[in-house]
Amino acid sequence: MEQQQPNLSQILDAPFILPTQFEDFKTSFLQFGLSDKPLCFNCTVLSQPVFVNGPKPRAYFDVTDGLLKARATFFGSNYLLRQHPPKTGSRILLQGKVSTWQSYLQVTNPYLVQPHEIGRIVPRYRGYDADLPDRIALALDKHMRQLYQRFFDIFPGQHEREILSRADPAFFFGFDQLLEALHRPEALDIANEALMVATHLAALEVLQRGRRMQVGLIRPESVIRITPAAIDARVEPLPFTLTQDQSVALHKLSGELAEQKPMDALLSGDVGTGKTAVFGVLAAAAWQQGKRVAIMVPNELLARQIAEEFASWWPETKVQQVTGSSKKALPSDNTILIGTTALLNRTAAHGWIPDLLIVDEQHKYSEGQRSAMAGPNTNILEATATCIPRSAALVAFAGKCLCTLKQSPVVKQIRSQIYPAALAKDLLAELRQLIADGKQIAIVYPTVAEGVRGLKDWTSASTRWERAFPGRVALLNGRMKSAEKQAAIDSLFARDKDVLVTTSAIEVGLTLPDLAAVVVVHGEQFGISQLHQMRGRIARKGGTGLFAMYLPLDVEDDALERLHLLEQESDGFVLAEQDLELRGFGDLDGNGRQHGHGLSQLFPSVRLRPSDIRYTQKAEHAASVYLVEHAQN
Repeated sequence: MEQQQPNLSQILDAPFILPTQFEDFKTSFLQFGLSDKPLCFNCTVLSQPVFVNGPKPRAYFDVTDGLLKARATFFGSNYLLRQHPPKTGSRILLQGKVSTWQSYLQVTNPYLVQPHEIGRIVPRYRGYDADLPDRIALALDKHMRQLYQRFFDIFPGQHEREILSRADPAFFFGFDQLLEALHRPEALDIANEALMVATHLAALEVLQRGRRMQVGLIRPESVIRITPAAIDARVEPLPFTLTQDQSVALHKLSGELAEQKPMDALLSGDVGTGKTAVFGVLAAAAWQQGKRVAIMVPNELLARQIAEEFASWWPETKVQQVTGSSKKALPSDNTILIGTTALLNRTAAHGWIPDLLIVDEQHKYSEGQRSAMAGPNTNILEATATCIPRSAALVAFAGKCLCTLKQSPVVKQIRSQIYPAALAKDLLAELRQLIADGKQIAIVYPTVAEGVRGLKDWTSASTRWERAFPGRVALLNGRMKSAEKQAAIDSLFARDKDVLVTTSAIEVGLTLPDLAAVVVVHGEQFGISQLHQMRGRIARKGGTGLFAMYLPLDVEDDALERLHLLEQESDGFVLAEQDLELRGFGDLDGNGRQHGHGLSQLFPSVRLRPSDIRYTQKAEHAASVYLVEHAQN
């Protein structure tokens, strides 16, 4: 079957796919030497390949550098080697690590360099078709003008030299030379430098897009003026004194609401620092001025809790819960709506658009859900203990407003520790001691159903804990009816039960004052935000507590690295920043990805990290200083 020829769009896309690595086939060695990294060796083939079949198929043949003999061993089916075996006596170039095995030298799983690659620096493009290099060559040779046009479409109104110097002040060549160095490099150091410049260029693009998105349009209709007196009037009925952090946040956020563009702000604070009081004061003050206010929360328990707090603090404020189980129609008069994602359909059906939208526990929603209720004039405040990577990036790199709550009315010290299966008995002993001391504990499982990575089903898990603590176990999961959930919670508050076996339902909205330990079974199945939220439920009255991440099975290194972050850090925003470095920050222009490596339109395959963004910020500043000084001279 004849291969389909690429169209012009495919040809023009090709040079913007970045190599993942470069192979140096220009530098080769005449003699074998032990190495811990792959090297290229000029060899003579001494024997025809021998193919060994079976459960561990392999092939091998002997080679010499003229003085020493070595065995080239290839593991796997070796289809290509079968189709094109090297001839005895022929000269070949092998790339691999040389080691010793038994009494002879061995090159393990080497790469047999192809004739057209010898003497070149060869780019590798992981995950793309084999004809990609041909499309790249065609684009570079025949369509450079169109490639430049795409470059300027990404950076409108800017000069080539200005763009490149803002990405990397040390790069003094043109965009065409950058593409050549990426795909047809003359030397390995030039190739690596070009890849770094391309990465910084992608970072510059992402930064500029993020800034354009944050600037927004002037919209006087979005203004909500909340005076200091209005804030004081809503603070006065509270049954506690605000911390300094809360007061500062209220001042800052009321200032943002007074700007002639919709507010886009993040309220970051660990569990117990008083986020609800801050956004509650703003919500009640905005409602008093006749503004429409909606508060979206992850579950019915939390919706009920916040509605009850509003009724207690500000009895004159009209509040209605909107959840999946509530069938009440939306009120005709101005009422604060507090609800779950059920708000999305109910408000859309009535054309109800809030002037102030508060999203509590932002990491529980997609970007689409968070923005679905908002109109062009809606002010948005997101609250969380650990923000999603995209929000952390917008705060760090694109000017999103951040208010941080660090102060807590109680002092507590939580020990966070990973427990492998070998320490299961030690962990159980600690839990028994806590129960003996009159404390409560929670055991969290990732799922109710049988499945992921050998998890025990919910019934067997709860039975096992009932055997360990007979008559003291309450069960709570997302499949239970509301009345069953409430009965389980009531039994814990009445101290009829001391052990809660649950799923991530404990993550938000459930506060047990005497909870002294949370054990997360298969902690690797949860994200940093979820784990940190669960940890925040411990010792709400103050004191000490235990957060145990129990790992019955071995886990991947990246998952273990994520759990180690929880052992080392207790600040939610710092965790979010570290999560940002691990996962990447997603789209800064609002296209929906909450994490990932950053989607560049110029170089779609680039893997951006926050460190790339920070470097480019510094490079931008240095280039701006240079351009100003140059203009003055």
